[in-house]
Amino acid sequence: MTRLSRSDVARLLPGDNRLFTENIELASAVSSNLNSTLEAASSSLIRLPGEAWKIFVLYYGARIWGSFSGGIMLRAHGFNREAQYLDRASYEFYTKLLYYATRREEAEEAVKSFPKQHIKFIKKLKYEAEHFLDQEQMKLAESVIDYDGDANFTTMRERLMNDERFLTAASQPSVKFYLNEAVNRWNLNWILPSQVVHGTLMDLIAASKLDPESASVTGELDSLRPHPNGELLDSCQFAIFAAYHVELSFALAKSEDRNKLAVVLTNALKSASSMDAA
Repeated sequence: MTRLSRSDVARLLPGDNRLFTENIELASAVSSNLNSTLEAASSSLIRLPGEAWKIFVLYYGARIWGSFSGGIMLRAHGFNREAQYLDRASYEFYTKLLYYATRREEAEEAVKSFPKQHIKFIKKLKYEAEHFLDQEQMKLAESVIDYDGDANFTTMRERLMNDERFLTAASQPSVKFYLNEAVNRWNLNWILPSQVVHGTLMDLIAASKLDPESASVTGELDSLRPHPNGELLDSCQFAIFAAYHVELSFALAKSEDRNKLAVVLTNALKSASSMDAA
């Protein structure tokens, strides 16, 4: 057996030659910056009770790093539609990061409910809880509060968007980004990707073209999308603003490298349409 090499990947999964190398390099640098920010934050002491919200900032920051980095690789090989799955995930992770950083009392409740969440999940899988937990753990799980604030993502987003504490923090870069064109972001990063994730009729219609005269159906049988550079650059924003929020939450030293990346990204986004038209 031979271990996979970069040349094997290039041979087995040809790249999307519509992408500009500079954009892939920029996205990779943004990914690396978020990862290094998370590593710096992970060495910080989180005090409980009182700082449970930092657990969520760190966790969702890590999830954004994973979904964003996975999206880079998918787009590099022309899997644009599949990358939308991860764009949708990044939007949800980013929303929840801001949610618990804002509604810190809920973060405390959520952490206290961990034993209850454990037993509820076991039961949801139709397993016997007694096979996984001893009596003492069972008693603890039954005695703690039952938090269900994350049961519905749409409701979470609505609560966040109506929270005065969140709205008054609009000067923070990570919050300003989320609130800027909030409706368009919801449509672009959640509603539209959801059609792909669930394989809805709307996505089938979007990916297909019915010709009644010839009784034929043609369409995007591959996964290519018309704006690969623009979509890649837009996805960078969730990673770069997540890094800003992690930095702020853990009082880390400001990253000059990230500030430079943000400038490059801003300029690249202005040229995204012309890149994809080339």
